[in-house]
Amino acid sequence: MGYSHIHNLFNSFFLGTRMLQYWADVALWELFLYRRPELRTIIEIGTNEGGLSLFFLGHAIQKKMNFWTFDIQQFGRVTSPLAKVMSLPDHFVLGDVFGDAQEFLTSLLSDDNLRPTLLYCDGGNKVREIQTFVPFLKTGDYAVVHDYTIEFPRDAIDPVAGLVEDIFVEECKRISPCLTHFWRIR
Repeated sequence: MGYSHIHNLFNSFFLGTRMLQYWADVALWELFLYRRPELRTIIEIGTNEGGLSLFFLGHAIQKKMNFWTFDIQQFGRVTSPLAKVMSLPDHFVLGDVFGDAQEFLTSLLSDDNLRPTLLYCDGGNKVREIQTFVPFLKTGDYAVVHDYTIEFPRDAIDPVAGLVEDIFVEECKRISPCLTHFWRIR
């Protein structure tokens, strides 16, 4: 008998805030981030209620990294008591990454002072997010997508496949099913 709660997408919370992640994937994130002390910036597309944003921001605070999260709407939990204490509203960008927030996002992705950068795509159009913004990343940066093989088909990486290489594959296989996929920029 397995542990169904670690693969429960819609009833997963981080410190009381919905995160819409498998807990098994959060364990992967912990390992991934631990193994990359050189990482300087995390940029998240798709804040939703902010549970995973709080997780990322906690890492950013602990490791003195930069963190921004983008979404087209602001849910109430982004300004919850814990979110305020951690200053999540200061790291939240309300806007469309394909519209009014695109210039700011691309300026962050193009800033060599923020490298290595990790771009996490979990917004409303993950395929377009990866295909549009991976070209702004440079060698040694990372691109990660959520809902891999569900909302992001395996071949959706093809337009930018020459820029990336799969990483962290064995670790993801060990917790199958895994909804997160990691690439390093070549």
